Amino acid sequence: MNEPTPRTTSRPSIPGKTYWFRAKPSGLGWDWPLCFQGWLSYALALAGIIAAAVLFPPTRSPVAFMAGNLLIVVLLLGVCALKGEPLRRTR
Repeated sequence: MNEPTPRTTSRPSIPGKTYWFRAKPSGLGWDWPLCFQGWLSYALALAGIIAAAVLFPPTRSPVAFMAGNLLIVVLLLGVCALKGEPLRRTR
């Protein structure tokens, strides 16, 4: 039987470096996670967004809610930049 091909990066990897996120084939950003650490990062970001909604309801404190979500998104982008495949420069 044909075994499914494993999800790998589309670029040659640096020896000893494991990417958590693959660069998107077109456009800017990262694709779905390649390993459990990437999925864990997504799960923690989702839990943080839910916690921000509970701790700072957007109807009562919209500024705190937006600031919390912005912090979570910036942290997730930082993780993607540090642990993800380098981004391509495409048009």
